[in-house]
Amino acid sequence: MTKEYSLGNIKLLSDIPEEKLNLLGQRCKWRRFEPEELILNLNDQSTDIYFIVRGEVQASVFSETGRRVIMSDLKSGDYFGEFSAIDGQPRSATIVALTRTLVAQMPDAVFIDILAKYPTASIAVMKSMVSVIRTLNERVVEFSTLGVPNRIHAELLRLAHAGRIVDGAGRISPPPTHAEIAARISTHREAVTRELKQLERKGVIERNRGSIVIKNLEELKRVAKKVGFPILIKAASGGGGKGMKVAEKPSELEEAWNLARSEAKSGLSLIHISEPTRLLSISDAVLCLKKK
Repeated sequence: MTKEYSLGNIKLLSDIPEEKLNLLGQRCKWRRFEPEELILNLNDQSTDIYFIVRGEVQASVFSETGRRVIMSDLKSGDYFGEFSAIDGQPRSATIVALTRTLVAQMPDAVFIDILAKYPTASIAVMKSMVSVIRTLNERVVEFSTLGVPNRIHAELLRLAHAGRIVDGAGRISPPPTHAEIAARISTHREAVTRELKQLERKGVIERNRGSIVIKNLEELKRVAKKVGFPILIKAASGGGGKGMKVAEKPSELEEAWNLARSEAKSGLSLIHISEPTRLLSISDAVLCLKKK
């Protein structure tokens, strides 16, 4: 098997010996896709798993009215389709190539055999699924408690931390379109455009063709934390529901903070809540006000 058609850069399979990896590659169907070409459709009945050997893809879901919600972007070395490969259910998202992409399409039975024989691969898949659950919990918090401007701030912070951070400034490159940001946080493009212009006027961000530069991440966090009462105080990460306290008014804030701090395992965050009863199982909070 040539170097181009190799599973050697797939992180999930990194512990499999090269000889066996080459044999697995021979059991895959190798497919190329052009930018914006459909790879998988939501609710497809297929159950193969796909490994991205080269390129980038995007997972999204379209509503019955055609509205798009972006779930994630995946790059070379990543994989998708594992949900259906594991449970045999229809596809949970539409996958489209963002760039010229080469994927290795592996039968579900071969993938299940890998998970049975290589515990490190099984653990990696479990960790990936836990990460998905944490991200979904985070989105539940945002959609239930934050207004559109704050959701935009939170998304910018996520993108910045996924990119490069140097001397307190974050660079998002290549920058997503306003429509893409809107699709990530369930709003419309015009709201994103307005908020980005306002952040630019305040000197918080700087936009150019190749990137969005968050000139001061701490300032963006300060803007994002402008929340009102009641406030939910919880672990910034890894709390698993512990340390969650509600302060209904300013006079209750200190006591709630101290109680939450005594239970939480990490830093704390403040989040405005408009409907406390809608908050259910929460693992990770958005990047609002964080205190070590």
